[in-house]
Amino acid sequence: MRMMRASARCSTRVDGRSPPCADASARVARARLRQRAFFTFGMDVLLKLDLAETREFFAAFFALSDFHWQGFLSARLTFPEARRARRAPV
Repeated sequence: MRMMRASARCSTRVDGRSPPCADASARVARARLRQRAFFTFGMDVLLKLDLAETREFFAAFFALSDFHWQGFLSARLTFPEARRARRAPV
């Protein structure tokens, strides 16, 4: 219900101009498209790996901190956070 009210407020034009949230909505849409392209690129790379490379990749991936690998798999991790990812202490 809250989303519907927010959506209705955002779609209301003031003085014939788009509301400020329209710009934010467009930025979010562009960010999601970039994220989807990144995921697609990653899947393309994974599909080209042989068995040994696949095992090595996943061993390194799950050696990242829980915050990073769980954030990536849940699509909550931002690009700046992903760039700062480091292996978890052993």
